[in-house]
Order: sequence, then C-alpha cells, then structure tokens
Amino acid sequence: MDRYLATWSDLGPAVRDYRTGAGLTQNDLARRAGVSRASVNAMENGTANPSGALIDKVLRALGLGIVLSPRPSADATMLSEILGEDS
Repeated sequence: MDRYLATWSDLGPAVRDYRTGAGLTQNDLARRAGVSRASVNAMENGTANPSGALIDKVLRALGLGIVLSPRPSADATMLSEILGEDS
C-alpha cells in the first residue's frame, strides 16, 4: 500500500501503521533495524528529529523505501476528495 506523506511529521505515524500492520512490536522493529527501541519510539511519536541513517534503517527493516514524486496540486487534491477518489 502506497502512502503519501505531506510533511515529515507524517513519517512517525506511517512507520507505526506499517509496523503494527506487520505484527511487530517496537522491540521487534528495533532489533531488525539495528537501532534502539527508544529511537523507534521517538520516531513514531515525533519526539525526535531522526537522522537520514535512522530513517533508512527503519524503513529497510519494514521493507519500505522512499519514492520522490511531484506533490499533488491543491486543486487536484481537493477534486479527488470531492469525488471520493484516493490520491
């Protein structure tokens, strides 16, 4: 499932959703990623500004990556919401 993150603050909740969807605890993810549970917790809760290396390790452990694409325009986003379509 693709997920569009409008801001970096959306990253933590997305990581949490993918982690729980995979049936993993924060400890499980931390072990797979080779990072501390506290780092995973801080990332998910937005209480820290994670480094690029930490983000990479956590996303790789979840089988995820970063895809760069143009932002949807406000008009296109609003139109898809009105029509009930997924962006």
